[in-house]
Amino acid sequence: MFARTLLAVLIYLFCFMAQPFVAAQDKPLVIVTSAETYPYHFAIDGQPRGMLVDLWRLWSEKTHTKIVLVSASWVDSLEMIRSGTADIHAGMAVNEQRATYLAFADSLATVHSNIFVHRSLPDIKQPEQLRPYLVGAVKEANHVTMLNRLYPHLAIAEYDRQFSVYDAAMRGEVLAFTGLDRVSSQYEPVLELEQRFPNHRKLTYHTTSLHPSVQSGNDALLAKINDGFKLISDEERAAINRRWFGTSGEQAGIMIAILPDAPPYMMLDEDGVPSGMLVDIWKLWGERNGYEVNFMVQEKHTLDSQMDMQLVDIVSALPSAENDSQALEPANQLMTLKVQFYTPENSGVNALSQVSELPIGVLEQASYLPQLTSQYPKLSFSYFSDHFELIQAAISGEIAGFFGLSNLTEYVLIQRNQLNQFRRLDNPTFAAEVLALVGKGNENLKQRVQLGFEAVELSDLAEIEQRWILAPQDRYFENLPLSVELSDEENRWLSSHPVIRMGAVKDYSPFEFVNEVGEFAGVNADLVEWLESRTGLRIEVVLFEHWQQVLEAAMRHKVDFVAAISDTPERRQSLIFSDGYWPTPWAIAIREEELLVSQLSQLRGRTLAVIAGYQVIPWIRRNHPEIELKVYESGAEALQAVSSGEVFGALDNLTVAVSMVRELSLSNLKLSTLHDIKQESSQFGIRKDWPELNSILNKALLMLTEDERRKILSKWLDLTIEQGVSSEKVWRISVQIGALVIVVMTLMVLWNRRLNKEIERRRAAEETIRHLARHDELTGLANRRQFEEQILGALENHARTKNLMALMFIDLDGFKEINDQHGHGAGDQVLKEVAKRFQGVVRRSDTLARFGGDEFVVLATNLHHRLHAAELAKKLIFALEKPFKVGDAKCSLSASIGVAVYPEDGETPDVLLRVADSLMYKIKQQDKNGYLLS
Repeated sequence: MFARTLLAVLIYLFCFMAQPFVAAQDKPLVIVTSAETYPYHFAIDGQPRGMLVDLWRLWSEKTHTKIVLVSASWVDSLEMIRSGTADIHAGMAVNEQRATYLAFADSLATVHSNIFVHRSLPDIKQPEQLRPYLVGAVKEANHVTMLNRLYPHLAIAEYDRQFSVYDAAMRGEVLAFTGLDRVSSQYEPVLELEQRFPNHRKLTYHTTSLHPSVQSGNDALLAKINDGFKLISDEERAAINRRWFGTSGEQAGIMIAILPDAPPYMMLDEDGVPSGMLVDIWKLWGERNGYEVNFMVQEKHTLDSQMDMQLVDIVSALPSAENDSQALEPANQLMTLKVQFYTPENSGVNALSQVSELPIGVLEQASYLPQLTSQYPKLSFSYFSDHFELIQAAISGEIAGFFGLSNLTEYVLIQRNQLNQFRRLDNPTFAAEVLALVGKGNENLKQRVQLGFEAVELSDLAEIEQRWILAPQDRYFENLPLSVELSDEENRWLSSHPVIRMGAVKDYSPFEFVNEVGEFAGVNADLVEWLESRTGLRIEVVLFEHWQQVLEAAMRHKVDFVAAISDTPERRQSLIFSDGYWPTPWAIAIREEELLVSQLSQLRGRTLAVIAGYQVIPWIRRNHPEIELKVYESGAEALQAVSSGEVFGALDNLTVAVSMVRELSLSNLKLSTLHDIKQESSQFGIRKDWPELNSILNKALLMLTEDERRKILSKWLDLTIEQGVSSEKVWRISVQIGALVIVVMTLMVLWNRRLNKEIERRRAAEETIRHLARHDELTGLANRRQFEEQILGALENHARTKNLMALMFIDLDGFKEINDQHGHGAGDQVLKEVAKRFQGVVRRSDTLARFGGDEFVVLATNLHHRLHAAELAKKLIFALEKPFKVGDAKCSLSASIGVAVYPEDGETPDVLLRVADSLMYKIKQQDKNGYLLS
């Protein structure tokens, strides 16, 4: 090889020198390049190519110096410069051996020495871990020198050429090999090589520079080289860099650096193409603003040098060490991610305060560390560079658990089939920012980034997010317009108060009560859920038998706040009050035979039942001493006293009174509103030493729209106000016209009860017939008929869009035992609860159906990757982990799920159902409680 290269050079020089009119000073300089040092200098069909080759050609133009570029193997290129056959070596790393016979010019490029590791060794994170394996390298390459110095215990197999190293890797002779930033694209089976040795799995073990070199003592030529490269501008260098380090040749657009292993936000797909939620967002950003967007996949530790070389314009950065880079500064906050604690399932850790012996794993320089160490000063911490190391350390027992980005952690666990080995704690939860970073001082680009995102619609971002994040509660953009903007002080307070206790009454329907399955329900329950979704508060409901007990607990700070309370001077001693959120007119219940009562003044000499703790009691005693008050513990007791004739009437909130009359079937009572009692407004009563909570709740209430108020109220008022007057209409009239019209409407409802009930029965019967034709009678889910309609439409749509779709066949494990031991009635209640839990997992766009018995089917549409189907299957399984309450007993269920994916497993409903059913039975025959994809 060397002889052929030398002969080519001599022939060229002979032909050139044979020209009689060429002066001696015009003799060209021979510059030797490596044939395989991709992408810096390499050869295509024997012709030199690469970044350094382009730089040398530009150097030739700037200095008006004629050059001859020749290509040789690495070993031959060293021999040519050593023997003087070549005047200059295009670029090499400096080491002690070469410095004995060569002199080096200034650096032309910073390069990273890497070890490419086979995909079968996913746990290899450091070069030391490669001791059991052979590492391939080129003879006399700087890799050999550096590895022998840094890792003397590694076994190195040396080859004559880089392509020979690649061949050895393809044959399986070595499971790791050395190289620079990339595998050469000129290697014929390069795609197969990259699949076996993924670029993102490479280990960077050394950073060095490439320097032109000449024979020692040739100081004049060395000076000429350095002076010539100084003539090349930064812009010209950047243009050349982009040609060789972009994703698709020379780039004229904006280059964005992404991480290759941060799913679902940034990653490489099976073909090595950048993908992920943030990749899609940047593509949208470019599309909206007319920018050509290109992506460069980089490891975190290379960002500074790539910015210096002007290869990268923007870094799409997850919260980690690169945010503190000396070369970068934030341009825009893209989103905020949840950081939560994960612990092995068998650790026994249910709260962070239970961790004592083992340390907690965290990412190096994580933004949430100051909050974490302040909140838990007694904990010890171990630091790791990525989520893969955190997971491995937790599995090996090195740490008690770790804090990780929720979606990223669970995505990785699903990929590794380890999600069921970990449990996520809801508290504490920290927020971490995802940033767009640019070079420091680049104000123009910073402004372009910021203005560019102003042109992107939030709905478009939410649509992208839905493709990548399946669980609605884990999405950012979808919930962004619903979130309260808190101050730094309020966020700090929220972080230090992970759980807020709310006092409530067990039987105060429809505002708050315990339903038939033992859950807290009603208007206030929905309001609590709404508050949690808007503020980030985690609210724990503490239940009491009577309102007086709730009030006393609030006054003594045994609970932190209560809902549906009114402001009084006495209560202000211990509580502060939020803004009002809806009016609460007062009503009186009397027997049917009594005359209508519309004012308290009509009750002179009468006995009126009131409920203990109501703020109106002192006011009545002060303003209407002629009325005898009898205090009861609950509204039900007060109404029953009216029905039995023990008292004349009972005073209560109109909505509560209507609900209780109906629930207690007190058909001998009627209701009317009272004009001369001031209509109160429901408020939150908050412990006085927590003004921050009051501020947060008031901010949230400002976001409570009229439509949302009506939606919450109408859900429960529909249970209490019969057909003839809609709850929405009652609400609107009560606000706009006042209590008088409410009286009329209420009386109309009650006086026409029998007629309206008959009308409603007929309407309900007709609606029931229509509903049952397409829904499961027990759970209310879609039935087989509706499911078949949905899947036919979905198949037609997906045939056009080419998106993936998953059909999941679910069979409950252990349901037969519940039926046998507790009866079919209990089994039905469990099936209803299963349906409810599954509904909390699937997306609105998905179809959840019950086929009968304990079989359910899910149709998940518009999936971006098969892993999304796996993630949803895991969430369905986890939804059943909490025991089911059956009477006084608790029972456990699990699920076996078969997952068929369109179009890979079939393109018709029958085929997809058959595949999913078959896969489900395979899980049943194995360990159950799992899922299986084809």
